Parts: sequence; C-alpha cells; structure tokens
Amino acid sequence: MAKDNVKKGFLFYFCLFLLIIVAALLIMFVVMLFMPGTSIIGLEYFTNNSVYHVTSTTDESAQPIDFANPSFLAVEINAGYSEVSIQNNNLYEQSGVYIVNNSKGFVASAQAVDYAVSVTIEGGVLKIDVTEQNAFLYFSKDVKIILHIANNADLQPFENKTITINTTEGGVKVGGDELTGNCHQVNIGSLNATTQSGDIRFSSLADESYEAVALTTDSGDITLSKNVSANNLQVQTGSGSITAQTLASQNQMILNSTSGRVTVQTVSGSVSSKFRDAYVTVGNVTGDWTFDSSDSGFRSSIIMVNSVGGNFTVENGQDTRFEIGDIGGLANITTGSGSVSVFSNTADGRDMSKGLHSGGVIRTNSGDIDVNIASSSTSVTTIDTRSGNINLTMTEVFNWVNVWNETATTNISLPSESSVSIRFHYYGQDTTEGFVFDNVNLNNDNLEVRNPVVNNYGNQNIYVKCNRQVNFSWT
Repeated sequence: MAKDNVKKGFLFYFCLFLLIIVAALLIMFVVMLFMPGTSIIGLEYFTNNSVYHVTSTTDESAQPIDFANPSFLAVEINAGYSEVSIQNNNLYEQSGVYIVNNSKGFVASAQAVDYAVSVTIEGGVLKIDVTEQNAFLYFSKDVKIILHIANNADLQPFENKTITINTTEGGVKVGGDELTGNCHQVNIGSLNATTQSGDIRFSSLADESYEAVALTTDSGDITLSKNVSANNLQVQTGSGSITAQTLASQNQMILNSTSGRVTVQTVSGSVSSKFRDAYVTVGNVTGDWTFDSSDSGFRSSIIMVNSVGGNFTVENGQDTRFEIGDIGGLANITTGSGSVSVFSNTADGRDMSKGLHSGGVIRTNSGDIDVNIASSSTSVTTIDTRSGNINLTMTEVFNWVNVWNETATTNISLPSESSVSIRFHYYGQDTTEGFVFDNVNLNNDNLEVRNPVVNNYGNQNIYVKCNRQVNFSWT
C-alpha cells in the first residue's frame, strides 16, 4: 500500500512539474510575440512590415537608379524563398523595383540577423539579392520582389531587357490579372526563371512574344495562361506539372518533364522532349516531335497527342504508351513493352483519313501496335513486334506495308475494292513462291491461301512475316 502511495505521489508531482514547464514556455512565447526582438533563453520573435523602393545601389557607390531612363541592360534576381512578380500589383505609382517584407517567426538570438538586400549594377546588369533570415520557425515567409511598371510611364524600364530569376521556395509571377489603376502590361525581352519548389505562372496580362524564355522547376508547377512565343523556348520540370495554351517558336523548343503531368493545347513549331514517368497530353504539334532517350530515357510515361504535322521520332520508348491521332511526317517509334496506337475515331468509327501519312517504322518488343494507314499515304510503312499483337487498317490507297510479328496475332483490315498483293514469310526461314501458309485467315472464299495472294493486283503490296496467326478482313 505504501509503495502505491509513493508511485501516485511521484506521478502527481511529475505531471505538475511538466505543467509548470509548459506554462512557463507559453508565457515566454506570449511575451516574445508582444515584444518582438526581446531575447528570452536565447530565442526571440521577429516580425516585418516594410516596403523598400529601390532607388539606388546598396554598395558604397550608392549609385542612383533612374528607371525612367535605365542604364542597365539586364536584371538578375537571386531571391531564395522570396516571391518574384513582374507586374502583378496595383499599389505603386512609380515604376521600379519594390521589395516587400512581411515575414515573421522565431530565431535564435545569436543568429538574429535581419534579412539582407543587395542591389548593385555590374557590367550593365542590375543585380538584386535577398538573403533569408536564419529562422528556425517561420509563421510567414511573405517576402516579395516586385518589378513594377506604372501606367503613366513613357518608357518601360524592363522593355527588351533580359530578366534572370533564381529562387528556392519562391514563386515567379509574370503579368497581372487586371489592367486598372497603376498597372501596366509588361513587355520584357527575355526571361530565364529557375525555382526549386516555387511555381511559375504567366497570367492574362503577360506578354506573348519574347526573344527567349527558359522556365525550370524541380517540383514547382508551371502554368502559362497566355500564349507564349519565343525564338528560344524551354519549359522543364522535375515532378511539377506543366499547363500551357500555345507554345510557339521558329526554332526547336524544349518541353521536358521527369515525372510530372504535362498538358499543352498547341505546340506551334518543332519540339524536343525528354520524359521518364510523365503523363503528357498535347492537342496538336505543327512541326516535328523528337524524344531524347538519354539519361535512361522513358520508363512508364503516357504520351497522348491529337496530331503531329511533322515527323514523330522515338528511339527508346521502353514501356511508354503512345496514343497518337495523326502523324503527317515519318513515324519512327521504338519501344520495349510500350504500346503504340496511331488512329483517330469518329462517331461512325475509325477516321480513315487520319493515322500514318508518310510511312516510317513502328517497332516494339512486347507491346501492342494498332495503326491506321491513312488514305493519303503513298510511303512504305513497317510494323514490327516480337511478341505484341498487331491491328492494322488500310484504305484502298497505300504503297507498301511490311508487317512483322514473330509470336503473336496479326489482324489486318482492307477494303473490298483493294488491289493488293500479299506475300507471306516465316520468321527465320526463307520461302519460295507457291508455298501454302496454313495459319492465315483471309475471310474470303475466292482467295487461295498461296504465296503470294493476289486480289486484283495493282500497286499495293503487303509483306507479312510471322510464325503465328494472321487474320484478314475485307470491309
């Protein structure tokens, strides 16, 4: 009984001791909150509420900066966790650079160094650096760098300038959402923005035309609510998403994602891409689309596109799924276990005017292939798989189609009015004229299963090489 009383007494006083400690800590935190800058047990609370209008450099020269007649040729911003906005406000009447600091949190007293701003002009470049406070607990990281253009400005200080932005957590916003008051649409020459976890956003008042645009994030999203055109255009992310309306360039643009989601309505021009585990949806590509397979290439991406006006080239698609409505140029696609579909459906069935127009080679190891040879195609097409199934449809107009399928089923659909010569060959074995290929289903009693099979032979040729079943249907 005495031992139980001792245990109960110990627990009571231990809990009381903990409550006293917690209460003391709460009191200290309350005192620090109401008295920012007060150091208690080596900690202090900081709070900021400032707007700094950049009018001169912060070095010893204190060189005045005239934004009405700028002497700098480019702007370079190293913002850390700060957000960078290029005209996304309606607060300031004067053009220039504004730094807004509303951050707050706790910091060790020994490291209580206020955030630092450095503004210099070196070699014609206006350089702005913001150094993060050494806080161990942030309640707010609300720090913004704003490049502002007043609506009464005769000369835009950033027009034709190259803007380079580097952030870690900070986002990048280009253009405002409402053209009122002190806001003015910004015209800049080039933009190079790189963030780690920050997002990049072009809003409705962003400019459409640039000399160069390069946007890169690690995990941040890239959202382009405006058409973006540039002589040199790069949009790249690690795990973030890319959402864009129209990307346009006279030169080959770059569109890359490691494992993010990519949604683009139109790519006007030719594009080079590198994907690994991305989910990609594109409306139309007017030029060529080339996929870079370096750095281990694809793994399990999904690529869906309505149409590609030029060539579609994939050297190593691995297990990527390709769904393409129409390819105007050459199709050269090689995958492992990935599948390839090239056709477009309508309410009445397959659109025979869409699919492969200029031939090429589609090759998989074990993935399925489903292709329509478009009605305008007069080029040689090769469809080749080791163990995947093949579905192939053709109109009455085509030139030469090679179909190679070693161990799976091939289904070929031809119109009844086709003038076609079909030649059969086994894998790993030469054949001679007249041999009977016994695993072919022509679905037509008037055609004898011989090599070659001739049906009103004209200019159309089908060369079939396989060891399994081949099924023909005449529509």
